[in-house]
Order: sequence, then C-alpha cells, then structure tokens
Amino acid sequence: MDAVKKIQVDIDPNVRQRAASNPQESIWVGASAGTGKTKVLTDRVLRLLLPRADGRAATKANRILCLTFTKAAANEMAVRINKTLSRWAVMDVKALTKVLKDLLGALPSEAQLETAQRLFADVIDCPGGLQIMTIHSFCQSVLGRFPLEADLPPNFDLLDESLAGEMMRQAQSGVLERLQSPEYANSPLGNALNALASDLDEASFTNLVRGVCQERHQLSVLFDRYQNADGLYAAICTHYDIDQNMSATDVVASLCQEGQYNAASLRLAGEAMLQDKGKNAPISGGKIIQWLDASYEQRIALYDSYKGVFLTKEGEVRSPRGFPPKSAEKIYPQCADVLREEAERLINAQEIIKRAKSAQMTRDLLLIGDAVLQDYMQIKRAQGMLDFDDLIIRTMELLNGKTESFSRLSETDFGNITPWIMYKLDQGLDHILVDEAQDTNPEQWRIIEALCEEFFSGLSARDNTLRTSFTVGDVKQSIYSFQRAAPEEFQHMQGVFDAKIKNAGLVNRNVALDISFRSTESVLRVVDTVFQNPVLNEAVGGGDIYHKSYRAGQAGLVEIWPLIEDVKDEKKPFWDLPVRVMNQKSGAAQLAAYTAQNIRNWLDRKEILKSANRPIEAGDIMVLVRSRSAFVDQLVRALKIRDVPVSGVDRMILGQQLAVQDVLALARFCLLPDDDLTLACVLKSPFLGWDEAELFSLSYNRRGTLWQEICNFDQDKIAAIEGHPDSVPCVSDEKREIARDYLSRLIGRARYLGTYEFFSHILNMACPADAHSGLRAIRGRLGDDALDPIDELLNAALEFGRENIDHLQIFLDHQERKSTEIKREMKEGGSQVRIMTIHGSKGLQAPIVIMPDTIKTSAAKKGGRMLWPNKTDLSVPLYSPRQDDDPQAYKAIYQQCNDLEEQEYYRLLYVAMTRAADRLYIAGYQGSKRALDSSWYFKILDAMNNDENCEVLENGHIRIENEQDASPDKVDDVGSVEVTRAALPDWALSCAPEEPFPPRPLIPSRPSIDESEAALSPLIASNAQRFRRGNLTHKLLQFLPDFEVSERENAALKFVHKNAQDLSEKVRVSVVYEVMKVLSHPDYAPFFSANSMAEVSVTGLMSDNRIVSGQIDRLVVGADEIWILDYKTNRPPPRDPKDVPAIYHKQLAAYRDSIREIYPTHNINCALLWTDGPFLTIL
Repeated sequence: MDAVKKIQVDIDPNVRQRAASNPQESIWVGASAGTGKTKVLTDRVLRLLLPRADGRAATKANRILCLTFTKAAANEMAVRINKTLSRWAVMDVKALTKVLKDLLGALPSEAQLETAQRLFADVIDCPGGLQIMTIHSFCQSVLGRFPLEADLPPNFDLLDESLAGEMMRQAQSGVLERLQSPEYANSPLGNALNALASDLDEASFTNLVRGVCQERHQLSVLFDRYQNADGLYAAICTHYDIDQNMSATDVVASLCQEGQYNAASLRLAGEAMLQDKGKNAPISGGKIIQWLDASYEQRIALYDSYKGVFLTKEGEVRSPRGFPPKSAEKIYPQCADVLREEAERLINAQEIIKRAKSAQMTRDLLLIGDAVLQDYMQIKRAQGMLDFDDLIIRTMELLNGKTESFSRLSETDFGNITPWIMYKLDQGLDHILVDEAQDTNPEQWRIIEALCEEFFSGLSARDNTLRTSFTVGDVKQSIYSFQRAAPEEFQHMQGVFDAKIKNAGLVNRNVALDISFRSTESVLRVVDTVFQNPVLNEAVGGGDIYHKSYRAGQAGLVEIWPLIEDVKDEKKPFWDLPVRVMNQKSGAAQLAAYTAQNIRNWLDRKEILKSANRPIEAGDIMVLVRSRSAFVDQLVRALKIRDVPVSGVDRMILGQQLAVQDVLALARFCLLPDDDLTLACVLKSPFLGWDEAELFSLSYNRRGTLWQEICNFDQDKIAAIEGHPDSVPCVSDEKREIARDYLSRLIGRARYLGTYEFFSHILNMACPADAHSGLRAIRGRLGDDALDPIDELLNAALEFGRENIDHLQIFLDHQERKSTEIKREMKEGGSQVRIMTIHGSKGLQAPIVIMPDTIKTSAAKKGGRMLWPNKTDLSVPLYSPRQDDDPQAYKAIYQQCNDLEEQEYYRLLYVAMTRAADRLYIAGYQGSKRALDSSWYFKILDAMNNDENCEVLENGHIRIENEQDASPDKVDDVGSVEVTRAALPDWALSCAPEEPFPPRPLIPSRPSIDESEAALSPLIASNAQRFRRGNLTHKLLQFLPDFEVSERENAALKFVHKNAQDLSEKVRVSVVYEVMKVLSHPDYAPFFSANSMAEVSVTGLMSDNRIVSGQIDRLVVGADEIWILDYKTNRPPPRDPKDVPAIYHKQLAAYRDSIREIYPTHNINCALLWTDGPFLTIL
C-alpha cells in the first residue's frame, strides 16, 4: 500500500494540470485518453473567473468563450462549473481555502476567497452568462448578430439533418428532371449527365453527387480559382499531361494510323505465331495479320480484339511464358521483342484513355454536383433556412470578408467593415478555449484563426487586458475524417497559434497530459504495447506512446477470446427437398451468443468488480463496434434471450423500429381497409396478438378481402378448416368480433383525428391484446426498448402537425419518403448493457469494455473515389469510377488516401481500447471473406503474445492481469440499494369515471338538444330577423336608461339607423317605438332606476355539481327583495303564464338558484318582460 501511495505522489498530475490551467498564459495541451481533459478545461475557466495572484481583476463570465465538439460536452462542462460554484457559495472559509489551494497551487488571497463565494450569483446575473457552446452554436450566434453583412435574412432558421437531406433529394430530382428537357439536349450539363449515366448506376450517382455537395466550400474555391468547370477541366488535363477534350475514340484512331506501328515486324511475328502447333498462338497470330491487312476504319473497329492479343483483361502485358511460343521465336528471333514493344505502345494508349476518362468524368461530376448544389441553396434561401455546413461557411466568409455584401463595397468601406465586425466580437471576448481540437475541420479552423488574428492584434485588443487562448486535443484520437478533420491540420495549427501568440509578445506553452485517471495498469500496458508497432505508432503521431496509470494497485485485466469462424455447411444431396429450416451458424451469430452468455455468467455468479468492491452489474458493460452491422442486432437478441438488460443501439432509423412499424401499419389499414397484407400485419401485431393459425383460418379459402372476412365470417368455412390435413384451429367468433369492433372504431377516428391525436388514441386506449392500453401491449411484446421509438414517433407527429396539413395520409407518405435517424444519449451509470459505435463512445468510459468487431476482411469498404485537394495536396480534384479505369497517376494518389484511412482505422482502435477503465475483452469473428493481417484482432494478439505477463487460460483465452493491491477507488458513497417495484394501485389502470354532467357549462338562455321554443307561424318574420330584432331591443334597453328621458328616443333612432341598416326603415322605427313604450311605462320604472343593473353576468356551481353560466338582462337588488328580469321579444307573446315555454321557466330558475347562493336571505322574484305589449309575466 505504501508503495502505491509513493507511486501516486511521484506522478502527481496536479503539477501539469495547474500548468495547463494557468490563466496567465496561452496553452496548447496534448491530452491522452482519460487524463482529465474536462477537468483541466473546467479548472481554467474557474481560475479565469477568479482574481489573479498578481492583483489583476477577474475575467467576467461573458468574456470567456469555450468551444466544444458536441452539445453533450458543452452541457457536461457547464454542469461541472455550476456545481463547483454552487458548492463554493455555501462553503465555510476553511473548506473553501483548502479547495482553492488545490486549484491554484497556493493559498488564496482575500480577494479570491471573497470572489469565489459570490461567483455563483455573479455568473447567473451576468448578461449572456458563460459562453460554453459548440462551434456551430457560436456561428449561429455570430450570424444572428450580423445577418445582413452575411447575406442572410435576419429571421433565418436552422435545418435539421433529415430536412436538409430531403431538400437535397428535391434539388437532385429537380436537376435531373430539368436536364431531360430538349433545351438541355446538347448543353454541357446534358452531356455531363449522359456521360455519367452511361457509366454509373443510380445509387452510385446519388452518393457521388451528395459527396460533391458536402464539399461545397472546396468546390467554390476551385471554381473561383479556375473560373468555371472548363478551367478546372483544363487544369486536370494539365495534371494528367493530356490534351483537352481528348476521347477514347481519338486515342484509338491515332493508334491505328499507319506509321504509328511497326507493320513489317508485327507481320513477321504474326506469321511466325500462325505456324505454331498449339491452340492459342495461331489464333493470336491470325488476329495480328487480320488487323494489319484491314483498312484504317476496320482497324479501329478491330482494336479491342487486337488489343486482347497483347494485354490481359486486367490491362496488363501478357506473361512472357508461352507468349510468344518458342516455335515462333525460332522462326522469327525478334518476335518477343516486337510483341513486347507493341504491348507497351498499347499500354501507353490505355493509360491516356484512362486519364482522359478520369478528367472528363471529374469535370462532369463537378458540373452536375454544382447544379444540384445551386438548386439546394436556392431552396434553402427561399425558405430562409441554413444547414450546419452553412453556419460554418457563412461565418468563415463573414470573418474573412468574403460575403457578397462585402464584394459590393468600395475598398475604403471594405477596409473599415471587416475590422469593425472583428472589433465588435472582440469587445466581448478575452479568452478562447477550444476543446477536442483534433476533430476540428479546416473551415472551422479558419474561423478560430480569424478570431485569434484580431485577438492578439493591436487593432482590436483592449489595453491592459491579458488575452489568452487555450487549445486541447489529442492527435491519437483524431477519428472524424468523414467530417474533414485531420491530424495534420491539428499539428499545423499548433505552429500557427504558437507564431501568432509569440509575435504578440505573449507566452505560449505546450503541455502534455499522459497520466490516466481512467484505466488500470493492465489496460494501459496493452495499449502501449500495441502501439509500439511501427505502423500503428505512425498512425497515432509517432514517438513514444507511454501512459501512466494514476490508479496504481487497482485490479485490471485484458483478455482476448479465440477467433470464431463460420461453421461450414454440411454437404447435402442434390435432390434434398427444402422442407427443413436450417440454422446457419455464422461466426457473428456464434460470437453474439458467446458474448451474451459470458455477460450472463458474470451476473449470475455475482463476479466482483474489485475496484468497486461489488458484483458486476449490467450497467458496467459497454460493447463497442465499428459500425451498426447485423452483428449488433444479433447481440441485442442474444442478450434479451438471456434476460440481460440491454439499452439497444445508440442510433436508430425510426421507420425500421418494430414498434413504429406496428403503429404505422395500423394507421395504413385504417385508411385502406382492403389492404390484405397490412391487415395481416396488424392482426399479428402487439395490438391484436393473433397467431399464424388464427390468421390462416381467416385467410384460407376467403371470398373477398380479409377485412370483409372479419366483418362477415362464413360459418361454413369452419368445417373446411377443421378438415384441413394440418389440423389448423379456427379463430373464435369472440376474438374475431372483438377485432372487428376495435378496428371499426379506429377506422372511424382516422377520418377526423389529427395524426398525433390518432396515435395517442391507439396507444392510450385498450386494445384486444391488452385491457389497459396499446402502449402496454407494445411494451409487453417488445420490451422497454420500444418506448423510445414510440416517443420519437409522437414527436414527429407533433412537429409534422405544426408545419404541414395535419392529415394521417400525408404523414404516412412523408414517413415513407423520409429516413429519420434518432440519436440516443448513452449516459454512464445506467442499469443496462450499452452497445455503441466507437465514434459514439467518444468521451465516455465503462468499467468493462468488450470489443467484438475487430476483424477487417478483404470485403471492407474502401474510401471514396473522389479525391479532393485537402486530402491529396494537389491543386485539382480527381475521380475515377472503378479500379479497372484508374490511371497510374490516380492509383498512386488513391493509395495515399487509403493509407491515411488505414491510419485513422488504427486511431479508432486507440479510442476503443482507452474507453475501458478496469477490464478490456477482445473478440472477433470471421465469415467467408479472408481476414486481413491488418485487423485489430491480430495486432492485439501479437502484442499480448509478446508480453511476458501473458497467460493462456484453459478455455483458450489469453489474459494479462494485475491484482488488487490497493483499497478500491471506485466504491460508491451510498451502499447498493435493492430496488423493488411496487404494484400500481387499481385506479392507475382504470378509466376515469364518466362526468355526471356535460363538461360544458349550463347556459340558461340556450335550450338543450331536446328542448325548443314555441313554434312561430310561418307568416311571422323569420328566425334570423327575430333574433336581429331581439338583439337590438336588448341593446337599447341596456344603455337607454342611462340617458335623460328627453334624449332617449333620439339616441335610439341614431343607434338603430347606424347598426341596423340591413333592416327596413319600418322595422327600425317599430323597434324604437316598442322600447320607448317599455321605458315610459310607469309600472316598469323601478326596473330601470339608478339602482338597477343591466346585462349582469352570473356563474355558479350548484349543489348538484351543475355549472351555471349566463347573463341576466336586468337585476334589481333591494334591501330584502331582488327582481330578476328577462326580456322576451316573442311575437305574439303568451298571455297566460301556463303557456310560457318550459325553457323559460328553467332559465329563470337557474338564475334564481345562482343569485340565492349570493343572497340567501332575500326574497327573489323572477319575471319575463314581453316587449310586444308591453306586459309583465311573473313566474
């Protein structure tokens, strides 16, 4: 134990970490995996927020910019800083002093202590707060500040990947459709499309065009440099040393001209070969003579046949063994030399043809790609949208003064505007921190470089402010070349930054972090040994690869399992009938089962994870693969069969998930019930749960569609089914009727419900397979993994409804055309086995890592065939469609690019191995294709076999292990708690009881469905006019009492003339006359006195839970008596109270009951005031 403590003191990482987090210097950090990169970033931000030891003021939070590679990294860093600041805010001085001493390496000053205690509040209150974001988020904020300067609409929006892909497909379809029109028949674009279409299939063409569009910045630079595609084509021809517009026909025609070949010598050679007694030589000799005797035009036609005499199908010179035969050489001793000379001439011609084809196809592909790209940009521009590449490119152009707005400025204005933008940005920045710099692509580096160009210049830097940059990365972990990141760019920018900072008279320091807090000694030992191999060492940057483990004394192991191969098929007789299901035991399936069984064994025997002093849990295990191949599905299936909790894969295609397919199938059936195949899928889905036999009994010998069969099942079929030789049971009537009723209800709802509402109804309501809900039925069949896809489907439905016409059919069509990829966050500390790609695991770790995907075969996918200048260091791009068409100059460059990809393949291995904290398991499987010696499996196997600590176990596993020699360092503060799942109460699985009354309030003045007013004579005015008259009467009786008596009639006439112009003069006058009679009647004067109220709204909850909501026409509240008055304009009005419609009685009764709740001791009178009279009816 003492020895372990001494080792940890000797390799104290705090020294280098403090040097890296020093806020007084600019730092470039090379941080190996697991060396505390995030902690160093966090410490530097914290130290920037504190006053300096020399008395300089602290940096305000909004003057720090931290650029991360992913949103997850930005969130993690922000959470760490906020947690630290929140702890500082409540610490006592003694504890805070100790913490700050560890951070600063010295006792903190009073100013530092005081600032630390209030930093939490200061950061929260600071406008803008800490700027910790991805570079894309930063670019979005910059473009949002300067949209007009960047040629953007101020309200631009951001495209997600799926919508961007859909727009790209739309642009490509538009270009292809446009080029089919006659006007483009002989245009450069039309000719380019015809040339490409004759040589490429649709999938290859689509992928190539998409690849060109992804390199839009390089394409733009090339077209600017060479003016247009023709200028670029000329440069490619110069590179290939060929004439422009040279075609294969031109080369062959030149080759066949007399004088271009040695006719006499070739004739002698041909005649000599004709005399050979063998089979092939006379044929070849005859072809030579035939070609020589032919006319010029015939020689061109016979060229391919003639060429085949000298060259193989692969385009190589035929082997001298047997060509020419010895008999021919005896007849004509110079025969071999003549044939070899002609073969070399043809080889050179073929090389020129290949160069010409490569140059032309490169030009054509760039022409089509640029046309698609222009359409794509136009579609985005029309909708005010940007994609993620636009954010980077537009910001880079803005900061470097390359936008169209700048190009229209005069030199004087241009010279002022760019520094102004940089100055405005720099006004808010004092310190820049860049995380995962090795994954930054060239365009992103140009943005960072532009910031730092002004960052340390006298034009924009503020006086007396020390400004620094901090960059952290690791060339060994550069694995994002598909996003155009490259380790060479990382190393180049290290020199650029160093020069800029030192030229500004400031300090720049390089700090290396190689003390791992993550992995045990055994894991790091194997990593170091593997990368001592010269090929692998060059891939990770060269030099000594040596990691120190801070976890000295913690148990660890690396184990490699035997390579699993496909089981060879047994030979079957030729006439063996295909009546048995054969289980193909592929290597992948075997390894999936073997891996799952090992995990199951660890869990069953409660194998101890010694560094944590507890049994291994499923959440401790992470399986890493290079790609999401079929093996991943096999492994998930094998784990589920063994009841091992598994979280599934880290990315999924929404439409490929079984749960989503079941829901969408049900939706498609509801729209088209006669679709038999869809209905069959629905019947077997989790919602209905039919088996094959029940489906067969419904389908067998049916007379119409399946749906018709469900709705009208023929009982006579039962006897036929029962008499079937396979004894198939018939579906029960009850089950069929339940399915019919369930599906019928859904068909009806699909006609009027929105997409989200329809899916919610399916998932929340009971279904035939589950009495509680459809979601529960899906979960019961497919497990918890089905929940995430269902949530994403609902999110997609909601988003679709907001942006499109919300109709189920349109949504289904949209889903079929759209490939939605869902990215799932695989966080640490879960309770399930995680299966991830190595790229997705970047920044994560696990106690136990299993690497089953370590074999690379001869069928492995090679790099793209479009070679861009940023990969080749050439001034032009090059393309060749296939290996047989590759010119020699292209082959050399292509091999260089493949070598670079091979290096990234090994850097990916470094990332995978260093995810393991305690244990690393290596496995591999081999199919029918040959495993390459460059496979990870063999490199690790060689390294472990050469290690003196290597141990071969009885089961064939090879292991390197170190025992637990120190106290466990990963023991949880809280002991393991056994989680028991409580049963849900009964009400949770029951439907809510029906509401006792309608959910809408009772409005006394409106009749319910089964009530109506007294019928009027058809000779009386129509209902519309009656309501119009009533509304005018109510309005006049509302406001006229507030006027003086002498002014009422004049005010009434003005009102009706203005607001009732649709009524005749006679009707308007009659309304005013009727109202004036009411107001002038002496018996009704108390109702319109100053103490009365008009149009009184009343709402109340009655004792029987009725909600009453209405409006009383006139309310008079006295000392002990209340009058409720309601106007009625019925014509003619009933004279006898018994003839008053019942609805009026109910209306006033509801008003009375409501008012009584307010005035329980008053005497309440209710009356109807009939305006046609007028007269009063007391009820």
